Amino acid sequence: MDIPLHNEMKQITCVLYKGGGTDVLQALHRRGINRCAMWHARGSAVGDPVGRNGLPVPFEKEIICVIVPAKSADEIFHFIFETAQIDRPYGGFLYMEQLKYASPYFFENVPEEDRS
Repeated sequence: MDIPLHNEMKQITCVLYKGGGTDVLQALHRRGINRCAMWHARGSAVGDPVGRNGLPVPFEKEIICVIVPAKSADEIFHFIFETAQIDRPYGGFLYMEQLKYASPYFFENVPEEDRS
């Protein structure tokens, strides 16, 4: 198995407030994009409400990471931007970076009915 060249794959990362990540993942899966993961984190951002101690109140966030071919990265980036509604207030943020290395991962002997 060959490792794709550094210019063949890109990583798109999306940070959302809690509640929108699952919808984005489902929309990506419907488009056939399956190299993605989501996890939860807690943190604060510029503009978040300030607590009694004068520090921003940390909120739960959902972080989505998607690995995509470089040739379709801009299109998928725009799709995630629209699906996650990044342009609304407190919509989160989105960025893309080139990967130095990426390798495919395949499950062996998975019955067809378990792949959905």
